[in-house]
Amino acid sequence: MAILAALLLILFGGVTDRLIPLFAVGAFLAFTLSQAGMVGHWRRVEPGAWHAILVNGIGALATESRW
Repeated sequence: MAILAALLLILFGGVTDRLIPLFAVGAFLAFTLSQAGMVGHWRRVEPGAWHAILVNGIGALATESRW
């Protein structure tokens, strides 16, 4: 991990402000995937849990990263 971090710093010229968008994409991708995974969980484990499916589905859409 340290080698990857050093490589990113070298590629971005040591300007850490230019790395912030990479962090934002990674964070929102993690949120989106976890919410989408919970939708699949509720559909598989408890198909009648429409409220949980709706809440997690909205969460997945709200955190979706559009390139």
